[in-house]
Amino acid sequence: METFLDQASKGKTSIIRYIVGIFIIYFFIYVIGAAAQFLVAMAMGSTVELGRFNISSISPLAYFVVTMCPAICGIIGVFISVRFIHQRPFSTLVTPFKKINAKPILYGFGFFSCFWYYQILF
Repeated sequence: METFLDQASKGKTSIIRYIVGIFIIYFFIYVIGAAAQFLVAMAMGSTVELGRFNISSISPLAYFVVTMCPAICGIIGVFISVRFIHQRPFSTLVTPFKKINAKPILYGFGFFSCFWYYQILF
């Protein structure tokens, strides 16, 4: 049985691959993510003044979606880096097994939800 730490030796691991991977992730967060953020904000009715990007005129849900665009693009950058640069399956970042076991994830979600509801009620 493999452990989670055995996953570090899978795939191609050289210093140049790590550097290229970091640049890809940063590129996706700061370039692609910023462009996606701008386009989504414009699609949701944000105003753009000369030299200023104002997203305070949109709803809170739209504001959340706009601010999450760089994070989503960053996850895509991590996927591309792991899958194509390091040549290993993306699921190896989560688990050493062939399939992702949803039971511990749902258990943690339920445990967090109980604490969250308790905090709201009391």
